[in-house]
Amino acid sequence: MELSPNSSCSENTPLFIGFTRNWRLLQQAVVSYITAGWPPEDIYIVENTGVMKSNANGQLSLQNPFFLKHTRLDMLGVNVLITPTLITFAQLQNYYIWYAENNSWDYYWWSHMDVAALSSEDKCALESRNQTIFLLEDRKPEYSVFSSLHQNCVAVRRKLTALDPEIEKVNRWAQQFHSYNRLALVNTKAYIEEGGIPRSIFTWLTDRDLHARIEMAGFEIGETVPGMIFDMGSSLDDLSAI
Repeated sequence: MELSPNSSCSENTPLFIGFTRNWRLLQQAVVSYITAGWPPEDIYIVENTGVMKSNANGQLSLQNPFFLKHTRLDMLGVNVLITPTLITFAQLQNYYIWYAENNSWDYYWWSHMDVAALSSEDKCALESRNQTIFLLEDRKPEYSVFSSLHQNCVAVRRKLTALDPEIEKVNRWAQQFHSYNRLALVNTKAYIEEGGIPRSIFTWLTDRDLHARIEMAGFEIGETVPGMIFDMGSSLDDLSAI
């Protein structure tokens, strides 16, 4: 199916964004993803603050680092999930896997809360036989064939899950990085097969361990560039600039 800039894709594209502190950075990330074409109803904010329902009940102020404005996220049309207590990075990643499996999602994306995601206006997706593929080239913008970050992510996912005519089956893949793990596409079944993220290994080394086990099991980990994703240390005063 051709990816039209004027229509949504036919499948779900669940995106998890974990949040612990700094509401303004999270709000900026959410607005940037929506502006880059991600359907708000497919975005899941996981409130991992350890304050239970204090934010949902409006009991915290902006001066509290764990403040999160549920009413604003409702206005933006995204989903909010609340962890019962403050959990570690590994536990948060395993929660994504668990939630995806419970909702029968064969794949999902996850991203950081301190990023800005932008579509590439000076790059266009290459086309082959009327199907968008995920290699990008620099060229003069042609907005009639403009592809948003979301549309390019969908194109990547479709290519990864399509039948490979040379081997007559779908390739074994586990994860696709988009600007490393600032945004990453995950094959749920591959992560489950390899046992998820170990909780006994310190902090960021947990996913390194999983990546090693995935590759030893014959799964592919690739990287594509569907748009521009930046780490952000502060929030714009006016998000309409996005």
